[in-house]
Amino acid sequence: MSGSPEELDRLVSVLVDNAVKYCDDNGSIRVRLEQRKREIVLTVTNPCASLTTQDTRRMFDRFYRADASRSRSTGGNGIGLSIAQGIVSRHEGSIRARKLGSELELRVTLPNG
Repeated sequence: MSGSPEELDRLVSVLVDNAVKYCDDNGSIRVRLEQRKREIVLTVTNPCASLTTQDTRRMFDRFYRADASRSRSTGGNGIGLSIAQGIVSRHEGSIRARKLGSELELRVTLPNG
């Protein structure tokens, strides 16, 4: 895989930081990195029962905050996932969010090679 080491480091940091901030109390965060023949897949999953499917459609919008009351206690300004999306785009990859029951899965796919 080729790319900017600084940007890829920032990408991982943003995704993990987001999972930590919005993880349900006493929840576990899972980070998985998978190398495939033509792509690298990074998946970050965390419990986030209050998140809706509607939120997953907007969470990459700059300044979007899914839960304003919780956002005040976690800090941040709603640009982290937008930054992550920009990094992924510059590396010709894709990023998506989906709700899996009470969990949020963020999946990044980047070209390998």
